[in-house]
Amino acid sequence: MVLHGRYEGRWNAYRAVARAGLIALTVAVGLAPHAIGQPNNPQPQGQGAEAENAQGNSRAPAGQPPRASDHSNCTNNETKPQPQSLSVEEHLIRFAWRALRDPIAIFTLALFVIGGIQVDISRRSARRQLRAYVGINRLDLEMPNIDKKGYEIPDVITGPFIYKDLLIIDLRNYGQTPAYDVQWYVNWVPVTPFGSRLPDYFPYDDYGLDVEGVRGYIIEPGRENITRTRIDKLKFFRDAIKQETSLYIFGHVDYSDIYNRRWHRTFSYMYEPWRPDGDRFHPDRRHNEEVQI
Repeated sequence: MVLHGRYEGRWNAYRAVARAGLIALTVAVGLAPHAIGQPNNPQPQGQGAEAENAQGNSRAPAGQPPRASDHSNCTNNETKPQPQSLSVEEHLIRFAWRALRDPIAIFTLALFVIGGIQVDISRRSARRQLRAYVGINRLDLEMPNIDKKGYEIPDVITGPFIYKDLLIIDLRNYGQTPAYDVQWYVNWVPVTPFGSRLPDYFPYDDYGLDVEGVRGYIIEPGRENITRTRIDKLKFFRDAIKQETSLYIFGHVDYSDIYNRRWHRTFSYMYEPWRPDGDRFHPDRRHNEEVQI
């Protein structure tokens, strides 16, 4: 059976619980007769010796023909059918029937199943509490050239060039353990007319022209990592400042926790430059969630 990574651990846990339950059922069925005081056809003490003595006394002396009762006993012993060995299927049927009739076995199996489920729930709760949680702590812009009239970043750069207009993304690990192989991707798109929202079918593509945002590093618990990505077109931000378009900044953060599980954290914010500093990026109603990949 091929399962998604998110359900594979749960399936393995339930399979282990079922295996433990079967083992417990087998042990319980084997011990149940002794536990409830049902001996398996015990023979009273002395019965075997008395029978042997009685049989010895009833034997005829040497040189005399056997009595009729002795002859009949011999005949019955010779014609008595021998017990036949049971097949595997018959053993399984008897085992299942005995298990269904045995309350101790059923009770033991129920205890093992309930205990296994509780252990699985506790283990998952501990993982949720201990694992890393990486999210967006702050978004900001550094655009020293935004107010320069007529200035635009050239499309073709032939020589050395320093990008001074940057989008700052502050990533923080809100969990209790480190986040490994942290990678982030960001993009932005203008929407017209002003005040419009992204359509429901919007694909939220990665920023394919700039791979500077792709990194693989570690964020310790409670620590932050500030990343910067270059802005290649100031026109989108200028139009948003003039309230001619609505500008959305979106992307995702991928990271691994200490349990070697990969997480995909998406984000989407609307840029509102007319608001005061620290309050210019508002989360969108969609594309703000986290899933295991």
